[in-house]
Amino acid sequence: MAAPPPCCQGTKELLVDFDETKRTKITRGKKRGTHERQKILDILAAAKVCTVSYLHNGEELRVVPQLFGVHEGWLYLHGSVSSTMFKNHRQDKQAEGQSADAEAGAVVKTKMAISATLIDGLVLARAHMHNSVNYRSVVIFADTVHVITDKEEKDKGLRIITEHVLKGRWDDPDARNPNKAERDSTAVVKIKLSECSAKIRTGGPNDDKDDMKNACWAGDVPLYRVYGCPNADKTTKGRRISVPRYLRSAIEDSRGASGMVVANKCLFRASASDAQALPCTCHVMIGQPRIDMIVCQSASRP
Repeated sequence: MAAPPPCCQGTKELLVDFDETKRTKITRGKKRGTHERQKILDILAAAKVCTVSYLHNGEELRVVPQLFGVHEGWLYLHGSVSSTMFKNHRQDKQAEGQSADAEAGAVVKTKMAISATLIDGLVLARAHMHNSVNYRSVVIFADTVHVITDKEEKDKGLRIITEHVLKGRWDDPDARNPNKAERDSTAVVKIKLSECSAKIRTGGPNDDKDDMKNACWAGDVPLYRVYGCPNADKTTKGRRISVPRYLRSAIEDSRGASGMVVANKCLFRASASDAQALPCTCHVMIGQPRIDMIVCQSASRP
């Protein structure tokens, strides 16, 4: 069994897989479905954005993309206090006869569905109806949202979200923490991870037997999430501020995980005999003893 992530060490309940519920039961593609906690946490750790669906005024469906963070069995979200989603929580509380000032630590009843998806590759089949993608996805259901107004708890939630986007950023001594005005204008909520499921697809196409005779290229094309070269703004360039170590580490780790390196020039290669140098910096994917594919950032094939 894999070691638990640092956030879960010493917390027994966070090592238990999620129970299957009526809403998280996998009905199609059951072999791809899972309720394993570690797999679900790994997918959430790799994703930067989730999609939040909720009922506005109890009947109107709304959907919004959100940055998020995960810590010790909770998913954290943040946004403007004037946004519809976060105003929705205050309206629900007031509808129950409680004032907005009484929200500290409040549990608001609201139905939400949250999803996050990572696309890992294209799957090209011999028949168009069998084309697909390799992916990892998570779906989370919730009936309640915990509204955070306590200063320390709100800063904790903002730190968790910031660190999820880029580890080490919150602790950068040269970056400013939220001030009172920013904190007051920002809503932070957390959702308990209790009803969760994931689906994962890997491998190549599943063609019909009769289509195997077709002279059509079939297989899968991996896709990678790789950090590019940082672009400093004008002030940063003028002050000659160097790229921080945590950002360099994130860039190097992303390229190492995907098998990519940075080249000073690139070759656009359509075939073994077709190669032309292009004046740009790009990521070169090394998959075999030779260069298999070029992913060029700033030039196209002439």
